[in-house]
Parts: sequence; C-alpha cells; structure tokens
Amino acid sequence: YYLLHLEKLTLKKISGMYHDLDGHPSVSVEKGIIITDTVVDKYSERSLLQYNMNNQKTTLMKNFYSPPKYFGEIRCDLHPRVDFDKKKICIDSSHNGKRGMYIVNY
Repeated sequence: YYLLHLEKLTLKKISGMYHDLDGHPSVSVEKGIIITDTVVDKYSERSLLQYNMNNQKTTLMKNFYSPPKYFGEIRCDLHPRVDFDKKKICIDSSHNGKRGMYIVNY
C-alpha cells in the first residue's frame, strides 16, 4: 500500500504492512488507521485487519469463513467500509452460507 498526497504530489510506501497484502483498504489519515481485508487463505477464511500507521503494527480483528461455493467471479470479498468516528465497520460476507452485509464494532 502507498499513501498518495495529492497536494504535494508525493507517493510514500506504507511501512510495516504485509508486503503481499491485496485487499480493499479504508483509510483515516487523521486517525492513522487503515482497515483492510485479505484474499481467502488455505483455511477458506478472509481476514479483517487494522493497521496503525503511527506504530506500524497490524492487528487481526477477525477471520470470516468463506464458503468454497463463492469462488472466482462470484467470490464475496469483505470490502470494509468504516465509520471511524463511531468505530463501526460494514462488511460483505458469506460466512453463514449466504451473502449478507454485517456491522462489526472495533
């Protein structure tokens, strides 16, 4: 992941993030937090991660089971959408066998 400053036209690599992370980030530069998801792992789970830009620490928030029937073009990524002020995250998930939207507190 990179932080692009549009006014200064600078690009900075975010230190400490997993180098092979391929997710859908939601960022609060003011709070120094990135919430992102991961691709499905060998256990058929997707992870919801919180990264603190100040101390460069990544914290696992929760794993969500991803049923194998939701694979390829019909997969169900978490796509976290964050309300940083209310500390709530809306995600897409199929962990219970069907697609749905869920609210996660953090």
